[in-house]
Amino acid sequence: MVPASGAAPPAPQPPGPPRAPLKDGRYRCSQCDYTTNKDWHLKQHEASHSGDKPFNCDVCGASFNRKGNLKRHRNIIHEGIRYPCLVCDKQLTTDSHLRAHMNKHNGYKPYKCQFCEATFYRSDKCRQHERKNHLNNAVVPTSK
Repeated sequence: MVPASGAAPPAPQPPGPPRAPLKDGRYRCSQCDYTTNKDWHLKQHEASHSGDKPFNCDVCGASFNRKGNLKRHRNIIHEGIRYPCLVCDKQLTTDSHLRAHMNKHNGYKPYKCQFCEATFYRSDKCRQHERKNHLNNAVVPTSK
């Protein structure tokens, strides 16, 4: 891992004072409407506002804001790691994509539209349906 500037990565900063959660127990981003129930999720999210991408791929130079994103990039793009479906031989790029893909083979549709009876194999397809059919393309927040 090579930092974007070519220098050593910045030293970890000591955590700031703990931020008090809102009345509902969630933490709110100071720069947007993002909320989460975990303070460390908020710290990761707020770092994304800075635009800093200190983790560079030593093969192609792509830069990332998180070490895990760089690792995933290397695995998928440069090392060709794939997760094969044993039913149809499709190759998926992550284990979570494989699990979602397997829902299709199993007929399992765990994601239900909050406005109608439609069900989906994948959460993103459910949100897409809700935006298109019920919310005039408004953003549907993810539940985490």
